[in-house]
Amino acid sequence: MSGDVQCLLTMYALSQDKQRQQAAVLGAYFFLGRISARSPGINLPAAVKAEAAKMQGKSLTEEAKRCGPMVEGGMRALQASFGGPRPAPSGAAPGTAPAPAPPPTASGLPPAIPQAAPK
Repeated sequence: MSGDVQCLLTMYALSQDKQRQQAAVLGAYFFLGRISARSPGINLPAAVKAEAAKMQGKSLTEEAKRCGPMVEGGMRALQASFGGPRPAPSGAAPGTAPAPAPPPTASGLPPAIPQAAPK
């Protein structure tokens, strides 16, 4: 759990850079999910404070190299779970932009995830 909190801190630090912000925020959510699943009821502010003290002097780049592949692996697994990138519709010219995502529902959430094909 200590390593996950350090990765959460790393992602937070990286999110301060506008060019890395989107990826770092995804990473922060990834590690927050791991921490919550592994340690339900954790006192996150206390854990963050303790790990931040341990990280003094550590290279942000080195931590990002350790943590980044975990996030990337999780994203690849998620994409594979939903069938990966969708092919262009038949008849679509190469290089055309995909159709826009459907708008959120009235609740603000995305539309339901399509059901998987029966086996």
